[in-house]
Amino acid sequence: GRDFSEEHRAKISLALKGKMLGSHLSKEHKAKISLAMEGKHHTEETKTKIRQGNTGKHLSEEAKAKLRLANTGKHPTEETKTKLRLSHLGEKHSPERKENNRQTQLRLKRKLTPEQRQAISERMIGNKYATGSQFFLGRHHTERAKRKISEAHKGIPFSKEKRLHISQAKKGKCMGPEATNWKGGKSFEPYPYHFNKELKEEIRARDNYTCQLCEAKQNGTGFCIHHIDYTKNNNTPSNLITLCPVCNSLANFNRQSWTSYFQLLLYSRYFSEL
Repeated sequence: GRDFSEEHRAKISLALKGKMLGSHLSKEHKAKISLAMEGKHHTEETKTKIRQGNTGKHLSEEAKAKLRLANTGKHPTEETKTKLRLSHLGEKHSPERKENNRQTQLRLKRKLTPEQRQAISERMIGNKYATGSQFFLGRHHTERAKRKISEAHKGIPFSKEKRLHISQAKKGKCMGPEATNWKGGKSFEPYPYHFNKELKEEIRARDNYTCQLCEAKQNGTGFCIHHIDYTKNNNTPSNLITLCPVCNSLANFNRQSWTSYFQLLLYSRYFSEL
């Protein structure tokens, strides 16, 4: 309970400079100190000293990332929001602050040269806190978050530059073994000779020149004749169905489901009474 002289305090302060106080303490010891301090508050004088002591200091990127992670998902109370709002009332940015903000906005708007991008990329290599992506590793968006992201992007068209960028990125990845629907090259197999114009026209007429999925009417170019079981050599009428180009492309996904659907559809319409 004794008071140290100013000289003594200065010596202690100098000796502790640069050291992380409490870093040598065990978790149990830290927990006891935390429990002992629970409910206590700093005096205004102490708060002022702490504030002055931290003025001018800058957190490392690692420290910022840890704080960001610790506060992720937390929301300030209404009381805290009110305090923050009141504390900023009447504040005016200094000319220096305004100029800094303006320069920051200009930097964000400008386009980086390939050399600048490469330099930034090289600096970030090995820095796990560079993007913050590691904090989302293994996590998944909730359905609510997915809906919000979807709604936020609705109606926003891609620029020509963006479309070209996507096109370049996908070049060679949607062909051959890289394609999502690759079936070992089945599409390159030739159709048998009896899958001809006459047979196709016969199926279109049977289906009343109507897409059997979306019910669009044929207008001009003949609709596609789709093999229900995806076997090119099976050209019996019960395995063929009329589809418009859009629905024919759609039927290339989830093949097992479409096979069952179209088989049931044709059976109920044409073959149930046979």
